[in-house]
Amino acid sequence: SAMSQPASLTFDPLDLSWGSTLVAVVVALVNPGKKLKIQKVQGSQPQLVTPGGLPLCMAHTICRYLCALEASPLMGVGAIEQAQIASWMSASRLESATADVLVTGKVSDILISHGYLVGECLSVADIALYLCLSRTSSPPSAVPQALARWCATISHHIASSWIWDGAPPALSLLSLESRPSLQLQQSSVSLPRKRAARLGTVPQKAAATAVESTEGGKKDAAQPPPSSTKGGKKDGGAANASPPAQKKVKAKKEKKVAAPKKPAAGEQDEVTKLDIRVGLITKAWKHEDSDKLWCESIDIGEEAPRQIASGIRQFYANESDLENRHVLVVANLKGRNLGGFKSEGMVLCASNEAHDVVKFLEVPKGAAVGERVTFPGLEGEPVSAAQVGKKKVLEKVLPLLVTGADGVCTYLKGADRTPVPFTAGGGVCTAPVEAGFHIS
Repeated sequence: SAMSQPASLTFDPLDLSWGSTLVAVVVALVNPGKKLKIQKVQGSQPQLVTPGGLPLCMAHTICRYLCALEASPLMGVGAIEQAQIASWMSASRLESATADVLVTGKVSDILISHGYLVGECLSVADIALYLCLSRTSSPPSAVPQALARWCATISHHIASSWIWDGAPPALSLLSLESRPSLQLQQSSVSLPRKRAARLGTVPQKAAATAVESTEGGKKDAAQPPPSSTKGGKKDGGAANASPPAQKKVKAKKEKKVAAPKKPAAGEQDEVTKLDIRVGLITKAWKHEDSDKLWCESIDIGEEAPRQIASGIRQFYANESDLENRHVLVVANLKGRNLGGFKSEGMVLCASNEAHDVVKFLEVPKGAAVGERVTFPGLEGEPVSAAQVGKKKVLEKVLPLLVTGADGVCTYLKGADRTPVPFTAGGGVCTAPVEAGFHIS
């Protein structure tokens, strides 16, 4: 029957218009597979024909159909969220909207306390406004930190799912010369061939690996924040510090304060060697021989829960403070014997300099147990526990893990210490503390 046939979408994924780009991003994120037949026609405006022969020509209508096809939450959950998203999409289509209008009003107010414009996860509202900002020729007079963080998150979502030829839409508008630590970067990132092939989007000469990314906030290169990082235990030290040969002796003496250089091309960033995962504490009990240790059974998505000991009894007095709590666990560490209890990982917490305030890190609501934490713009697979110990990966990374504004957990990347947020479940990980707390 006609209804058994896939819907047909004709459009130009490289068209820079707002509507075409929005459809391109939503198709990549929703990934309808065999339910959608795609015809890429240069210069064509988006048009979708349903299995029943109904033509849909408006970008927002096509996006609604695609999200309904895969029951995707991108168009919101419930009537209220859907109405809010429709409102944002209408505002984002206005050619007259300037960056100052979009940045200084309701947008910034919302993003101060929320990771996304609507609800608790990415929606078409975020994508639509991001694309509007990327096409705005009038730069904003000031860019709030909350907006810059949101831009980095949305850029990551788009670039990590981009399956079309060419680079994903760049946000050169927010170059932020006066605030390089928040500078947005962009790069072309390709999905694994298997997923892209389902939509028929793998170029004939495409490589199976991700396209090489560029750094430095170049105008047309958006390096979003995608890569994942899980695991990791306490250990101090600065990452990738390799000064010139003539200063080698001096560098050894000042190793703890030396600013790390950014990894050379093709070199894996230290933080991506850790396996940091979302965990759920299913049971907690006091260590028999230590008044400082909690013993915890933590589900991190493996066949059996991990047994981990944490020295936080003076900050969390009762089992109920721990049980059924989501935490971040560094999973690729060698087991350690703590008072006769074998600990198989490390639970990450944020603490102040005096170490008289200690708080668990908190994960976004959409994060799944066992999910690996990622760092936008950084990619790499975790190394073995033996390599973490031998190469002192944890010692190098821990001094570079701190909380930023609004308690956002960040990794200070490169010599300029650019903050890269911990991300999971489509959002950023936080801690209920102020900026400047150390994470270990």
